[in-house]
Amino acid sequence: MAHRYLPYIQNQVLELADPSRVLTRKENREEFESSMDLAAKSGSCDQNELQRNRIFVELQNMIPVTLNLTLSEVPGKNALARYANVTEEEVEISK
Repeated sequence: MAHRYLPYIQNQVLELADPSRVLTRKENREEFESSMDLAAKSGSCDQNELQRNRIFVELQNMIPVTLNLTLSEVPGKNALARYANVTEEEVEISK
């Protein structure tokens, strides 16, 4: 199980370290949010599932706050910059 979760964590840190980088995970999330909106407008989805998905999106949007302390210190900024310079997005297994 850990081998499936590690790429997700690595990509999450990469996204936080370099928010302007184009990542497949961000594109997939945007598509997911769009499909959620369409399903909500058409009424073609389970309301409990829609609410659960909205909560997950809200939580995802709150994650950048976790790095405020790291970014407030020069060593933390440098560490994230180095990480972003040497790290590439890994394929996340979704099944």
